[in-house]
Amino acid sequence: MGSRHSREEILDGAVRVLLERGVSGLSFASVGDALGIADRTVVYYFPTKAHLLQAAVEAGSVSLRDLLGAAFGTDALPPADLIERAWPVISSAEAHPWMRVYLELIGASARGDEPHRSLARSITESWIAWVAERVAAATPADRLREAQQVVAAIDGRLVIHTLGIEA
Repeated sequence: MGSRHSREEILDGAVRVLLERGVSGLSFASVGDALGIADRTVVYYFPTKAHLLQAAVEAGSVSLRDLLGAAFGTDALPPADLIERAWPVISSAEAHPWMRVYLELIGASARGDEPHRSLARSITESWIAWVAERVAAATPADRLREAQQVVAAIDGRLVIHTLGIEA
């Protein structure tokens, strides 16, 4: 318990707790317990649960973007192609815990819970902007509109998949 932990080690522990227990199970105490450290050590690096949650979710976003970036390739693609290339990644066992976290954030956001609502909005806007860079469309406004539709289609498909309603 006396060893010093870096911010990165604590963030890694927070990510593990988030993936195992979900948003509602993430706390200073749960991260401290997982790492065998005092929860005050977690607070030193992440002064609020909102900071801890945001850092952990952003770490997951980076991982998913790496996976999706590889699936998308380097050329701009039509929206339907982006959706079809994204789906095997989004529905994979590797992405499943992150998709559960995302849906939990969206659910809390629908209730208006903060900081979940702000975080879900920020993540979704970030994903839309990232996808817009990869959409084949004539103008920036068209790319943004198409990216919103791509993200909405993937999110809708994710909900249907999560419920076990497959064609």
